[in-house]
Amino acid sequence: MISIIIPTYNNSKQLINTIHSISNQNYDNIEIIIIDDASTDDTKGQIEKLKNKKIKYYYNVDNLGTTQSRLRGIKHASGEYVAFLDHDDFWINDKLTIQYECFKNKKLDFVISNYIVNDLVNNNHYERNMNAFGEDFKYNIIRNPGPFFQCCLFKKEFLLNNIDSFDNQSEPSEDWDFFISISKINPRVENININLFEWNLNDNSQSSDYYKETCAIEYIINKHRSYIKKIGGKKILSIHYRKLASMFLYSNDFRKMKHYYTQAIKENKLSIKNIILNIICFMPKNIAYSMLKIITNQIK
Repeated sequence: MISIIIPTYNNSKQLINTIHSISNQNYDNIEIIIIDDASTDDTKGQIEKLKNKKIKYYYNVDNLGTTQSRLRGIKHASGEYVAFLDHDDFWINDKLTIQYECFKNKKLDFVISNYIVNDLVNNNHYERNMNAFGEDFKYNIIRNPGPFFQCCLFKKEFLLNNIDSFDNQSEPSEDWDFFISISKINPRVENININLFEWNLNDNSQSSDYYKETCAIEYIINKHRSYIKKIGGKKILSIHYRKLASMFLYSNDFRKMKHYYTQAIKENKLSIKNIILNIICFMPKNIAYSMLKIITNQIK
C-alpha cells in the first residue's frame, strides 16, 4: 500500500481538485491521509461530501506548519510506501505505478522524477530534469535545490529512520534542507526521466513569499555550511553566498546583502565576480542598489 499524505490549510476548493487527481491514478492500493492544519474554512465538510473510504482525515488544533503536518501524516501511515502531495499540486495519472515498479528487484530508499513548474505568479512554465540527482545525489543536492517531496515515492521505513531530517525552521524550502540532510547517509535513489508531477506556484503558495523564501535559504546554507564546503569546496559555498546576497538585494535588505557578498569573497578571493560586487557595495547606497540590480541578472 502507498500512503499519500496531504497537508492542507484553508484551501478546500483546490484540495478537492487534488484529491480528484489522485483518484485518476491507475494504482489504487492507496490511502489518502489529509492533515488539516487548523483550517477555518469548509475543508472538513467538503471532504465528508466525497464519501471516499480511502481518506483518513486529521485536524490540527493549532497551526503547526507543513513539516509538522507531514510528520503527523507519517505517524498515521499504514502503507509500506509514502508519497507526499500538497493541496494545490497534481500528479500525472500513472505516477504512482511507474515509481512503485522501480522498487521491484532494487534496493532503493526513494524514487524521484522530473517535474513541471507552473509559475502562475510570473506566468512562466518550464520543466525540471532530475537526472543529475539520480546519478550523483550528494554532489548535486549541495549545489542546488532539486527534487520536491511531491515528485518522490519513499519507503516508509526510510522516512521513519530519518525523522530528524525534517526541520520546520527551513520552511518554505524544507524540501532542499531535507534532501541535503539525508544525502549525508548516501541514500539509494533513482530518477525516472519523465515528468510525473506538476508544481503550481501561485499567490497562496508558501514559496511566493520571496523574503520568507530568502530567509529559509539563508538558514539552510548556514546550517549545512561545513558540509557544503566539504563536498563542493569553497567555490560552491561562495556561489551560494553570492546568490543569497542577490536574493537579499531583491528583498531590499542592504545589510544582509552586503554581508553575504563579503562572505562570498572570503570563500573565493580570486573570483572577479566577487571582487566587482564587493566594490559596488562600498558605493553610495542608492547607486549600489541601481548598479547591482542591473548586473545581477548577468552575474550569478
